[in-house]
Amino acid sequence: MTNQSASLSINDMLAADDTKYDTVEVWGGTVRLGSLNAADMVTWLDENDTKPNGNLRLFVMCIVDDAGNRQAPDDPEGRDALIARYLGKGAQETALVVNRSLVLNGLRDKKTVQALKNVSGETLTGVSPSV
Repeated sequence: MTNQSASLSINDMLAADDTKYDTVEVWGGTVRLGSLNAADMVTWLDENDTKPNGNLRLFVMCIVDDAGNRQAPDDPEGRDALIARYLGKGAQETALVVNRSLVLNGLRDKKTVQALKNVSGETLTGVSPSV
């Protein structure tokens, strides 16, 4: 006997809270990260076509407070300024938070990255283990 749950309706799927969270101990405290929603992922993909530092950009877009609110500026210029500030931080610590952001969003798996490329029609740039 198999235990199958009922199929989700469209309303069930849209109502589900599917944001994943992770924390990273770095810089003398805890950094909280939240996975991107589809709109933020499209923004990240679009910005990677024209802007450098894609992996660091992902980290900045993932930073959340304890309530799950995004901490990065909404406007691309504000994010660029914040990214420029993080470029001055230590490489080891920055690589740690960047890598956790990639994992949290399923971007460390080559099959997932390829699927995103195929679905979005975009070529992902800046998706690598390095900052």
